[in-house]
Amino acid sequence: MIARYNIFLFKPGDIILDYCGGSAGKSLALAPFTLGKGQLFIHDIRKNILIEARRRLRRASVQNYQLHNDKEALRKILKGKCDWILLDVPCSGSGTIRRNPDLKMKFSLQRFDELLSIQETILEEATHFLKPNGKIVYVTCSLIQDENLNQIVKFCKKFGFKIENETTFQTVPKSNRMDGFFSATLIK
Repeated sequence: MIARYNIFLFKPGDIILDYCGGSAGKSLALAPFTLGKGQLFIHDIRKNILIEARRRLRRASVQNYQLHNDKEALRKILKGKCDWILLDVPCSGSGTIRRNPDLKMKFSLQRFDELLSIQETILEEATHFLKPNGKIVYVTCSLIQDENLNQIVKFCKKFGFKIENETTFQTVPKSNRMDGFFSATLIK
């Protein structure tokens, strides 16, 4: 029954890295599909946000996880071992403007260029963790193609990946509904 709702089709026992894990919101959503087997590695460069992640994971009784904020130490542990890597990368947040209208005032081309560079770096770093036949799930809350399709097409050309089933997922924000969101699964 669980596999029916497992849109990413990972299996219990898989090693999953939530590389931009924040307070573990997406890891909490993925955890039930692991059936307590395998391992969830949650990485974020912000130590304080990982404290909140630990609280949330404990409250949800998730036990098969590890938290990390040192990417070099994590690389030693996981180099070439991950079945799945979730990259919810820092982005412009343009898909959330409906509920965060102040983003328009904070937007600058300089910051946008910085975000594109950060996304490229994160994508490249992820390749070190992925095992052969592993998959990267790239996610933004952006509507801007330079952060979405253009970014992953450039990555795929540079590192020999392809978009699984040549399909991406995109939502558009609507009043009183979900935010704008982009996702693509990348395979070698």
